[in-house]
Amino acid sequence: MTRGQYLDMLQQLTGFRPQDETAHSGASRMSLTAIRQHMEILHPNITGETDDLYIRWYTRLLLLLMFGGVLFPNTSGNLVSLRFLHHLQRLDDLSQYSWGAAVLAYLYGQMCRASMGTQHDVWAWERFLQLQPPLP
Repeated sequence: MTRGQYLDMLQQLTGFRPQDETAHSGASRMSLTAIRQHMEILHPNITGETDDLYIRWYTRLLLLLMFGGVLFPNTSGNLVSLRFLHHLQRLDDLSQYSWGAAVLAYLYGQMCRASMGTQHDVWAWERFLQLQPPLP
């Protein structure tokens, strides 16, 4: 998909389309900061009477943040792949996916790349202190 197609899909699923060109990185990645800033604007407006459409938009944005910042982070530290939008089209189906297995496979792939010397840092070492090698 092109960047425009991803942004159209993002707007359709979340009601958010960043205007700032610095929010984009290539065709399929976007800054987590832009998503956070948009969510900060939305959050005070969500109450018990908020329309379900806005709740679904906010939920999808929150899941996109979780995918890029917690479950499948990359070494950039601030980008999320917009390819995750495909998984957010039908929120009711998310519980049927095996997210634990996907995260574990991603972790193993990142650790494999780090051990081969093609990647210089491993996000797991920053999050799981017991995996860090002892200091001399």
